[in-house]
Amino acid sequence: MQEKTKLFLNRVARLQEKKLLTQKELLLSIGLSKGMLSFIRNGKHPPSVKILRRLAQAEIEAGIEAPVTEATTMSEMQEKYVRTGRPMLEFLAPDYLKNEMQRLRTNIKRYQEQIETAKEDIRMDREQLAELSRHAKTSVKA
Repeated sequence: MQEKTKLFLNRVARLQEKKLLTQKELLLSIGLSKGMLSFIRNGKHPPSVKILRRLAQAEIEAGIEAPVTEATTMSEMQEKYVRTGRPMLEFLAPDYLKNEMQRLRTNIKRYQEQIETAKEDIRMDREQLAELSRHAKTSVKA
């Protein structure tokens, strides 16, 4: 199990213990299904930024100093935000965000390539249609 996954699961367990919630109540409060929790536990899917935000908010409400990374707590993250003016999201699971950005860039590039291919197909279809139209006009005249 990856270190970040362990950290996430420890945070979930600590929040559940602090708020005296059942697992179902806790998962509902942070918008996480049992199935997704299982995926995260098994390393099949990282927690989304949305889930991390909800967990952090629940930790703040419960008065828990939430470690965002091994060396960063929520207050340290807030201090960085005040000091640098950069969005707090930048300090939240930076490796995950970096990987997510790379995935999005790859998808954008793939979609751009698909658009270019579609444009080329349309251009070729127009040329063929024009050629058929010219051919039809010459056939009618003959």
